[in-house]
Amino acid sequence: MKRTHIAIIASLFIGTAAIAADDPGATCAAGLGKDPKAIYDASVASVQPSTDLKALLSDKTRGLVKTGTVERGSARDSARAALECLELVQKSE
Repeated sequence: MKRTHIAIIASLFIGTAAIAADDPGATCAAGLGKDPKAIYDASVASVQPSTDLKALLSDKTRGLVKTGTVERGSARDSARAALECLELVQKSE
């Protein structure tokens, strides 16, 4: 019984690592702080190869600041951090 649990847990970790290796944007986003991650999460579904990422981030970040999800004082730096990960997503599209 104990070996079965260990095998199940190990397969979950291996599966998660394989998914992260296939998605460099998600791997990058996993290392973001709270505000940059919120911006990334709000933006990633809209990323296409032709997306103007700076315009997208400006729009999404502004909305998150208005709702109080992202702090105004750190919004610019948080958007820059999210941009690095979103560029990886865009390159993999």
